Amino acid sequence: MLLSIDRLDAGYHDLQVLWSVSLDLPHGRIAVVAGPNGAGKSTLLKAVAGTVRPTSGRVRIEGRDVTRWSHARRLRNGVAWVPEGRLLFDDLSVRENLRMSAYMAGIPKSGFADRLAKVIEVFPDLKDWLRRPAGQLSGGQQQIVAVARALIRGPRLILLDEPSVGLAPKVVARMGERLHAMREMGVGICVAEQNVAWLAGIADQVHVLTGGRITGGVDPALLRSRDFLREAYLSV
Repeated sequence: MLLSIDRLDAGYHDLQVLWSVSLDLPHGRIAVVAGPNGAGKSTLLKAVAGTVRPTSGRVRIEGRDVTRWSHARRLRNGVAWVPEGRLLFDDLSVRENLRMSAYMAGIPKSGFADRLAKVIEVFPDLKDWLRRPAGQLSGGQQQIVAVARALIRGPRLILLDEPSVGLAPKVVARMGERLHAMREMGVGICVAEQNVAWLAGIADQVHVLTGGRITGGVDPALLRSRDFLREAYLSV
């Protein structure tokens, strides 16, 4: 199993956000954590990424207990996180953003060109943007760079927090195609999303998170269903 979350509690200071959350994600699969705003989706990804420290429970990556590992250590051991808002360095070029990400993951300078070539195979448009400052790109282009920045580290697990926010439907559809290509590379992907319909054709499993608790799993095909959306988002 690539990712195992076992009875995880987490929050911020005295505010508990997650309550006994458990889920498993095999290698090369896409899991969606669906739920309304405030459900705890971002907190769950942060707990897996290592930027929020759980108060109880366990996070395991390929069987290793990483619950007390730092965020930096997880980056160096196959976990990549794409936060909501992208957090690119606007004044640096796309190439420099990618190079910095690779450096932080411990990838030597000599290996960067090969990594970049593999990422461009997944995101061909990157080739035309490498010299452009990241801040001059559109929102959709910046989201692609943010995901590419994670992929260039050669991760086994990528965590995506609300990747469709602010993007046009055509851009979101293209992002879905790229996630499918990443899955074909053997990368496990966990997507926290409120707008889930675009993931119906590529998700392997769906976990509904409401009020900080996993309330069930559903067939990914139901992500386009109005009945599912009504039940998951309005009956909170």
